[in-house]
Amino acid sequence: MSLNALFAVMAVVCAFQLQRRCLKLNKNELIKRVAEKLDGASRKTAAQAVEAVFESIAEGLQEDGVVTIGKWGTYSAEDM
Repeated sequence: MSLNALFAVMAVVCAFQLQRRCLKLNKNELIKRVAEKLDGASRKTAAQAVEAVFESIAEGLQEDGVVTIGKWGTYSAEDM
């Protein structure tokens, strides 16, 4: 997984967090947006990037109970 793919996922998540009061984004829409951010990367590549980010967040929650991603938000195991 390239860093560009992971950064693309985080850029979409950041945009979502900034607009979360008015934007509902499901996993398929996230994958679509990540693929677009990666200059037309395949849906499979985008899905792998999204899964890598979600798995990393889940691992952090299991280890520490809280994950903070800069200005994008803080997630706790209780939120899940």
